[in-house]
Amino acid sequence: MLKHFLLSFLLLGTVPLSAQAEPSGKASHQKTSVARPESDVAKDALRKPFDMLQFAEVKPQQRVLELVPGGGYFTRVLSAAITPQGKLYGLVPKPHKSLPDKLNQIFTTGYQNLKGLAQSLPNVEALQQDLHQVQLPGEVDLVWTSQNYHDMYLYWGPEATHRLNQAVFTALKPGGIYLVSDHVGKAGADQAAISALHRIDPKQVKQQVEAAGFVLEAESSLLHNPADDHSLNVFDPSLRGHTDQFVFKFRKPYTAP
Repeated sequence: MLKHFLLSFLLLGTVPLSAQAEPSGKASHQKTSVARPESDVAKDALRKPFDMLQFAEVKPQQRVLELVPGGGYFTRVLSAAITPQGKLYGLVPKPHKSLPDKLNQIFTTGYQNLKGLAQSLPNVEALQQDLHQVQLPGEVDLVWTSQNYHDMYLYWGPEATHRLNQAVFTALKPGGIYLVSDHVGKAGADQAAISALHRIDPKQVKQQVEAAGFVLEAESSLLHNPADDHSLNVFDPSLRGHTDQFVFKFRKPYTAP
């Protein structure tokens, strides 16, 4: 069914927000759709949104939390995939005196953009919290974060990142999924390397998320790029948008260990 929802998204850059089943069993499409900017559509071949949604097991009517939505690329896609009967929370970090001014400005702008999206997408709610002491919405089916786990680890530190992963674990329903994708860093990359290149060692991420109680269920090579040797900053013009990225699907166990 999700493939049917996203057909027009792949071809035309818009996605029907719902296709409810009529009593007869036939699909009934509502007119509401998500308009996506051309800049988003141009990234689809690289970011592979439909395949990413399939890997994350996104379904209509789910409750989803997106951590640090950035420019809203996946916000629009997720909003459409879960339909108006679903709920999408977007969480933007609050500016903080310990963070660089440029980063605080990015968060301020990002929150304003997310609130604007929420006005046009009725199933989206904009949240802003201090990542040192988050209080996440509960009973969600999926938590999604893309290309920013390294930033959370870099700017908030290992302890705050661990608390955030624990908060994600608590917020998810039993069996819920934590989807984490990010730029691949070299093995053993320390804080200095993460800061210089904006990459993170996938093994570190696995260990940190599993320490919060999650089980790594699957890895995907959807965003793998063998031409990237992990030595350049992700913003380098020769590589930007084409980095090698890992995609991990963690699951909260259905029963407590």
